[in-house]
Amino acid sequence: MKAHNTMPSTIAPLPLHRVDAAAALEALVATSLAPIDPDPAMGAALRARLFSRVAHSAQSHAPFVNVRKGDGQWREAGAGVSCKPLHAAHGVESYLVRLDAGAQWSVTPQGGADELLVLSGDLHLDGLELGPHDYRLRGTDAGAVKAQSSTGALVYWRRSTTAQTAFGAVRTSITVPASADTWEPLRPGVMLKPLFGVGDRVSMLARLAQGGSVPTHVHECAEECLMLQGDMFLGDILLLEGEYQWAPGGTSHDTLSSDVGCVVFIHGAVDPALKEY
Repeated sequence: MKAHNTMPSTIAPLPLHRVDAAAALEALVATSLAPIDPDPAMGAALRARLFSRVAHSAQSHAPFVNVRKGDGQWREAGAGVSCKPLHAAHGVESYLVRLDAGAQWSVTPQGGADELLVLSGDLHLDGLELGPHDYRLRGTDAGAVKAQSSTGALVYWRRSTTAQTAFGAVRTSITVPASADTWEPLRPGVMLKPLFGVGDRVSMLARLAQGGSVPTHVHECAEECLMLQGDMFLGDILLLEGEYQWAPGGTSHDTLSSDVGCVVFIHGAVDPALKEY
């Protein structure tokens, strides 16, 4: 008996995923493009403008301190606890603190208040259960830092080593939970959540919607930024999630913008000229 061939005479091509189709089309178009040599004078002018922009950017950002995810060194601070220094100046030290599951963290006071922002995990501190984006200002009356984590935690720790800093002399502790709906509009696409302030100094969260931006502004005092979610351009510098920047007083940021939206912790001063509401 002759076997019947059940296979189709032609095999239909598998449909391309949209991303694959776009990549295939891009490759097809690219192969048909021929390089164009610009006019020598135009090429020289473009090259000069590019190198001038690069030189200006490098000079204006030279005083800034940027700590990328892979930068710095984690130092053991106890069993299951490690710290990564970010920056230290003018009686203030900033760290990332990482606690393993079940670890306990204990630090003696150095004369000033402490700010802690939980980035991930859980932190049991001062009889409180803190979670992601919960903020705790520990005044000088709170004494030593004694904390533990059940599941592990990553914490941003801003420490005043003297009472002479803007926040250093604060005596009473406060807590601002992540659930607190205290967001305030700054300008279209930009919201601020104040955490604590003294005079013109404030610690806050800023939330930029996709496409949100803040125009060029001068820093009246030193400014710290820690990216919590998403990413943001600070002028020509792209700050990714988990990365940190310190800008000294008297410097300026070119336009801040986010293509994807972001949430960032900022300690500094808010220029009233930036408000549009």
